[in-house]
Amino acid sequence: MIKKVTCSVNRGTLEESQHEINSVVINQENKILFQSGDTNKHYCLRSTLKPFQCAASLEHGTDKKYKLSQKEIAITCASHHGEAEHVSTVRSILKKLNLTENDLECGFHFPLNKENKTKLYAKEAKHSNIYNNCSGKHSGLLAMIKNLGFNTGGYINHNHPIHNHVNDYIENQAGVKPRDFATDGCSLPTPYFNLFTLAGMYMKLIMANKESPLFKVFNAMTTFPKMVSGTKGFDTYFMETFKGNAVSKGGAEGMQALAMETKKGEHISLALKVADGSHRGNYLCCVRILEHLKIIDKNETDRILDFIKTDQYNLNKLKTGELVCNISD
Repeated sequence: MIKKVTCSVNRGTLEESQHEINSVVINQENKILFQSGDTNKHYCLRSTLKPFQCAASLEHGTDKKYKLSQKEIAITCASHHGEAEHVSTVRSILKKLNLTENDLECGFHFPLNKENKTKLYAKEAKHSNIYNNCSGKHSGLLAMIKNLGFNTGGYINHNHPIHNHVNDYIENQAGVKPRDFATDGCSLPTPYFNLFTLAGMYMKLIMANKESPLFKVFNAMTTFPKMVSGTKGFDTYFMETFKGNAVSKGGAEGMQALAMETKKGEHISLALKVADGSHRGNYLCCVRILEHLKIIDKNETDRILDFIKTDQYNLNKLKTGELVCNISD
């Protein structure tokens, strides 16, 4: 049965707004355990794709050639918050490639990290593409480009030969051709797949053979979860909570994917898209769906929800309402 899942934004005692949640949860036999909304529709994967873009590079031995550490591999899977450690790790990769921040073609935006954002606004730090949350992914792609002997200039052009290698790997992991490729916020190609396909890809990530590139990616992300988002990031906190037994990666426009080992030693994978693209509902509803399926217990649920902060406050720090996940038949 397809469930209905919504995220209510309550103000006072009444619902002010509502977000519809499309989601699917599968087990390691690819059997659907839970689904809501439209799971057949193809959605743009955005940054949920990053672990697989990274693995495409590792398949060619890029990490070995440039002696990339686990921490550096983790940052290439990241939508990082621009914390000092994130920036220094990207710089470390660029140094190994004999490249500079000027070689990053991801574009500039102010980071989520308040300290570096303040420095940039105050012109105490120079605007640089390294603060882009995708700079880790781009440094990893530059490593792959150099490893395969291609020119680094103009690599965001979708006709650059590197994208054939990356896109072929992604298609192989997905097991189907994407409905389309579009341009991501950082200018690289991003495919459209349905949520079942995305969940299947994350199942491959958590169950990867220890000799495979995907296992290297999983191991790096779970060993250095702070690299994947940041001190205040959901992906980081979720992976820290389950201590090497879960991998999580969000994406723009309300995308979220995760996989985890249950207390019974089985594996599940969840892929979710908030229909209207809002991020107010994705984290909360992921957690509530896992709780609904008894994959996580009440203590784990409460701990994560306390981190998410579902209560809503105004500028005077007065509570105005809360976010509520509704699951119904």
